[in-house]
Amino acid sequence: MPPPRIVESVDVMRTSFDNPAQPRPVRVYLWEPLVRSADGLTRLILLSHGTGASGRDMAWLAEPLAQAGFLVAAVDHHGNNWVDGYAAPGFVFVWERPADLRHALNLIERDRDVGWVGAAGFSAGGYAAAALVGVRLDPDLIRLLAEGEILDPAVPEYPGAFEWLRRTTTPDTIGDLLKSAGGDQSDDRVQAAFLICPGDGGMSSAASLRAVTRPVAIRWADADVITPPEQTALRYLKLIGGAHGQSLGRHVEHHHLFPDVSEGADVRVRVGAEAVAYLAQVSGLDQPS
Repeated sequence: MPPPRIVESVDVMRTSFDNPAQPRPVRVYLWEPLVRSADGLTRLILLSHGTGASGRDMAWLAEPLAQAGFLVAAVDHHGNNWVDGYAAPGFVFVWERPADLRHALNLIERDRDVGWVGAAGFSAGGYAAAALVGVRLDPDLIRLLAEGEILDPAVPEYPGAFEWLRRTTTPDTIGDLLKSAGGDQSDDRVQAAFLICPGDGGMSSAASLRAVTRPVAIRWADADVITPPEQTALRYLKLIGGAHGQSLGRHVEHHHLFPDVSEGADVRVRVGAEAVAYLAQVSGLDQPS
């Protein structure tokens, strides 16, 4: 299918990690729907990539969604994508990922009417999609992380990320940090979420998970040691009322969802088909019989 259209944009409400005098860059990849829905409604899926990856790496999920009739928008999360390079806050401030997706939605709504919106994501992107439907991080846990009282999450792409957090967080700044980290990142326009090996480091608030009322589907890999299912996916499944979940298999690992890993090709095809089926069902998109 055609490659995505790339939109280079900036979010003037936030600053660049590289230069605080500049606005936050947000690159958006757009896959247009290949078929028109019977009701003429534009259904949009917002996609969030995994740690250190890129929106273009989500093509394996975006393409089947576009082929089914969805408009799909993936982003490059600033400071956390290989296209532009890495910055410590891009790895630490995961709670800013939902704002990137919200920015993409705002851009799209300037040009067209969007009738229904869903979100999907892989790994840290799974948390970002969940945040848009109401999942929040627990500020008490973020405080313990910033103070070095709990084990740092593994960040192979940027091993010193949480050392940077402890070095730059002071008694004068921690209040603003915790307010931002634990804030409500939900968006009323986002009606459902499809989460693939979601990872929040076990930092989400149980109360926020119980409060989610929008449809959520979850997929996890039993052999995943990067985002262990018991840490995030199974916790989401247990606490989010009405959530649907399914294992991708006993021997499936986190990297099988990477686009260039040949042994994961069948898994990615399966996840794409299941995402299409679920999101078509909850959005009312007609599917061929």
